[in-house]
Amino acid sequence: MSTVARQHEPISRAGYERLRAELERLVALRRRQIADGVPAEDSEELEARIDHLTTTLSRVRIVDPPEDGVAGIGSRVRLRMSRGAATQEYELVGPLESDARERRISIDSPVGQALVGRRAGDVVTVEAPAGTRTVEIVDVRSEA
Repeated sequence: MSTVARQHEPISRAGYERLRAELERLVALRRRQIADGVPAEDSEELEARIDHLTTTLSRVRIVDPPEDGVAGIGSRVRLRMSRGAATQEYELVGPLESDARERRISIDSPVGQALVGRRAGDVVTVEAPAGTRTVEIVDVRSEA
């Protein structure tokens, strides 16, 4: 699903709060810089990030997690990527908040698309650039 076509991007409540907290922190920092006489041209990167966060927050829609046991934005899913492998836990999130290092998978990614609406015990096939994988959903729980 293309993120360009959406008027309001879906985001988890936790993701919204992370972005809002970052914006508040940066605005407070910029105010301190202004009070200390730091020239605007020395704060261009900060101003750009503040503008980006302001724009982003104006076009998001907070999505509450689905009922416990159903995978969707805000759900934590425990997956087994191959038979006999150890399980790994991920959070399903909107496209704006995905972060591989933090184990946040976008619902628009191949894995995310395969998981949405599924439950523990389901086995899904994921068509990804690296090839086709079979993924077992071990557990799904809501973080709300």
